[in-house]
Amino acid sequence: MKQDSPRILITGSLGQLGRGLAKILREKYGRDNIIMSDIAKASWDVLETGPYLYADILDLKNLQSIVVNERIDWLVHFSAILSAVGEQNVSQALQINVEGVHNIFELCRRNNLRLFCPSTIGAFGLKLHQTRLLM
Repeated sequence: MKQDSPRILITGSLGQLGRGLAKILREKYGRDNIIMSDIAKASWDVLETGPYLYADILDLKNLQSIVVNERIDWLVHFSAILSAVGEQNVSQALQINVEGVHNIFELCRRNNLRLFCPSTIGAFGLKLHQTRLLM
């Protein structure tokens, strides 16, 4: 483990972006400094690459425990319900995409964490996407 390297938690890391970023960050900062997390069971190939934890972004108390116990400095937030699934279950999309991101912001504020939280127009549906294209 590299001692001066940041400890980074990646939420929603089992998706394509999370896996790719974890690989790059582990090469740069060390395998054990990058903690992948999600709400699904990780495959053996993911577990072999480095630390993985179950983390539900709707459970602020558990997130706080992870940040403290794992000495997290930075957080990369990829957890989201994207448009195709979100349009089928709007209440779940609102819960994950609004309450979940609020929990992440609060967690980072409380613990003075650096945060990378990319946005995607895909999280808001086709209608908003089409409106933005017309602007």
